[in-house]
Amino acid sequence: LNDLVDKVVFVGVPQLGTPKALASILHGYDQGDDLGGIVMTAESVREVMNNMSGAYGLLPSERYFEEVSEELLTFEQGSATAAYIEKYGLYIADFEAYKNFLIGNDDLDRDIENDTAIPTRVNETLLANALSKHKNYYDSWVAPEGVAVFEVIGYGLPTVSALEYRTLVEKKCASAGAAPIVCVDENILKPYAISAYQGDGTVLAVSAEAYQGDKEVYYLDLEAIRKKNEVYFSHANLLELDALQSLMGDILQGATSSEYQYVIQTLPESTVGYDIHAIDSPVALWAIDTEGRKTGAYWNEGVKTITEEIPGSQYYEIGNTKYISIPSDTAYTIELLGEEYGGYTLTVAELGGAGQQILYQVNNASTTPAMVARYTKEGNGYSPIALDLNGDGSFEAKIRMETGEVSYADVTTFVESAPIKQGTATRVKQEKLSRPGTQPLTSSVIDTGNRVLLQTLITILIQYRDILITLQTFK
Repeated sequence: LNDLVDKVVFVGVPQLGTPKALASILHGYDQGDDLGGIVMTAESVREVMNNMSGAYGLLPSERYFEEVSEELLTFEQGSATAAYIEKYGLYIADFEAYKNFLIGNDDLDRDIENDTAIPTRVNETLLANALSKHKNYYDSWVAPEGVAVFEVIGYGLPTVSALEYRTLVEKKCASAGAAPIVCVDENILKPYAISAYQGDGTVLAVSAEAYQGDKEVYYLDLEAIRKKNEVYFSHANLLELDALQSLMGDILQGATSSEYQYVIQTLPESTVGYDIHAIDSPVALWAIDTEGRKTGAYWNEGVKTITEEIPGSQYYEIGNTKYISIPSDTAYTIELLGEEYGGYTLTVAELGGAGQQILYQVNNASTTPAMVARYTKEGNGYSPIALDLNGDGSFEAKIRMETGEVSYADVTTFVESAPIKQGTATRVKQEKLSRPGTQPLTSSVIDTGNRVLLQTLITILIQYRDILITLQTFK
């Protein structure tokens, strides 16, 4: 190697893996792909990644557990988590327990056909192969003498660092024809993503700076970049940053200096936190700032598309739970749009120096297909949630964040007392939250049938790539 290479530069490389990959393989991580923000469903992502060898190389490795003291997986006490706690305890923080959980050495119903909120079993062969390569090659690799190593690490963005499984009680409603709606409370298992700001949105700094030999380390202060740029820089587009391109050019020419904007050689401290809003189906989640910019996901001609117009914001879904993170210094309003009859859980948290802390949790709140709900960031707190349950444009009830108290506690009672008017819901939702005026071109030309074809082609290409990689290994 040293006869051909004299410098190695790692830019945001997950050398020890990343918990975000764990969320993708276990639950299918809904996110925009490279086709203009169009989303592959969580089910499609999970099914593809479960047998995709490259994805397993991104899972946290054995050395990750040596470097990180925080629990990677935890279980909150509850009826839906009881069987998991009996088998694995309240948390998983050691490597052997982690492997057993992924493989599924238990008698729990964790088949991949289940709801994406249920952690599926992984491919044991692919897992063993990936962990072995990490242990024997990647995690202990040291460059030959004469080869200089550089690490460039993105820092300051909310990055998934752990998963907590919890029991949620939510209404499930059904009706037949003219029969009244019948709702029952069900205990359901849901993963809740925990984030840390020591990362670039995908890779945690502890993994990106894991090379153990002699090296030079540079940190990209992504929080400072976010404050001064309209373009949102994260893991996916770090190499588009002018300052990084200048640094890379100087590294290759052997003439680095200390005069790079947003680039420092000491670990930066975060001065601005993030608000994290999470909601479970059947409710859509949107954020709108004071300039009318929106972050969320919308449907257009059968295609689900993510938009992240608010600077520094992120939208993602894990196990059918929707998340929006927004810089805490942003003024904004959250809109909740009902999709069907039932109940939902809203969790509002803050991410700061002490980690992610839950501020408020509204449990089993009622929704209808016409519901529009709204609350606003007010200083360090939030306004009550204003509710329009029947979609007539009038907000007739409120939920207090602190107590969860609401005028209409039961969706069935409300529907009987104030029936939803046909055709009203769509009109009200369009008035309250119209989708962005500028859309990715692909979102307007790919219909549902072509979307399925596109996903099939992507799957075939991924499998073909993995076959080529396997054949190359045996050469």
